[in-house]
Amino acid sequence: MALATSCCHPGKFRSPSSSMAPPCAACWIEFPKLSIAKNKLMTSLATRLDRELGSLLNPTLTPPEVRSFQSQDGVSQGSVVLRSGKQGSKICFLLGSWLHSSLPFGPLNITTLQTILDPEIDSPHLLVELIQTGYKSLVLCVDNMPRKDLVMDPEYLKRFYEDSKLDELRAKLVKLPQCEYYVSPSLFVRVMASPTALLLKFAAEGEEELDGVVEESITPCVEEAVSIWLHGFTELGRTLTSEAQISSLRERDDMMRKNSVEVDLGANMPRLFGQETTDRVIAAVIKGE
Repeated sequence: MALATSCCHPGKFRSPSSSMAPPCAACWIEFPKLSIAKNKLMTSLATRLDRELGSLLNPTLTPPEVRSFQSQDGVSQGSVVLRSGKQGSKICFLLGSWLHSSLPFGPLNITTLQTILDPEIDSPHLLVELIQTGYKSLVLCVDNMPRKDLVMDPEYLKRFYEDSKLDELRAKLVKLPQCEYYVSPSLFVRVMASPTALLLKFAAEGEEELDGVVEESITPCVEEAVSIWLHGFTELGRTLTSEAQISSLRERDDMMRKNSVEVDLGANMPRLFGQETTDRVIAAVIKGE
């Protein structure tokens, strides 16, 4: 459920196992359909983002019917929670979501955490997503999503990608026997990703083995990737003052938003939840709170 959008908050930038895991009452977004290892990973990341960015965020105003929804037959359930950035925070919104459906081959679980930034700062957006199809397969998508053309701006490429350790994280994971590169069927998703994106697929004999990989190998790499993003946001991001630069970044972010909503939500959610629920979720995401 990867999304991208933009909004503008003017002001000065401020740093800031296969059994089901019990929900975390203290966390702003829960992942009740995940196994223990996957739940622990996503909940710990959500808690960390709240701890690191919470002072820059508003409480959620997401309507109850978007924070919890299901299909008419009850086979599919989901939740989307958004928290908008405070005035001057340089954050547009933080999104957490999960979609679950019980299918003949096993569960479909799509869990997402995404931080979308304001066009007045040039730092990448953050995406963390787990896509589980059945008990033996997991797709990992983690990316510092670029806001600029990396060919045309080599300084931006060096600042956020060449000087980071993101490529080292990918190198660690691809050595695992359960791991292979994941190629998204969506051309737009492939174009939107950075050259250091962790787009990987993991296959195992069963969920117990898969959770072992999540706990021992995937979790530390994803946690490090989020640390790199936080450092980029708080220390490397540059506040833009030129209206032409801000307008260009806003235009690019808006195009990403339009395509993300059409490609991701608009194309996939109606099959699981129907058009009415899909429209409510899209409206909340576009509003960003």
